[in-house]
Amino acid sequence: MVYASWIRRFGGFLIDAVVAFLPSFAAGVYYETTVDASGAPSALGRTVDLIGIVVAAGVFVYLRWIRAGRTGQSLGRRIVNVRLVGEQSGQPIGVGRAALRDVTHVVDTLAVGVGWLFPLWDRKHQTFADKLGGTVVVRTP
Repeated sequence: MVYASWIRRFGGFLIDAVVAFLPSFAAGVYYETTVDASGAPSALGRTVDLIGIVVAAGVFVYLRWIRAGRTGQSLGRRIVNVRLVGEQSGQPIGVGRAALRDVTHVVDTLAVGVGWLFPLWDRKHQTFADKLGGTVVVRTP
């Protein structure tokens, strides 16, 4: 296995984040431009904003948990040619483990962000969440 570099890992995450949160951003722009007679955001604007947030969360869950759990690749990971796999099996980790891995990224953040940078010097290029979950991110041909 050839482990993915930090920049590829970051690039994949960034692509996923941008794609996932575009609906929320667009809804937020709409929200800011729709006002009622008093100058407050309209009920329609608030509804569209809420729908945008829900759609963004759904896209994030689909990309990062469902798609990545089943195939090893989210949209971003596919674009940068990397896969998330089990450290021992080399196979996709499943939806539940993919979700748990993203949730445990809080450990990477709580360690003053060091966990996010850990792949820069770790032999297997793993974050703390990867180490806890027994996962690695590898290059794809």
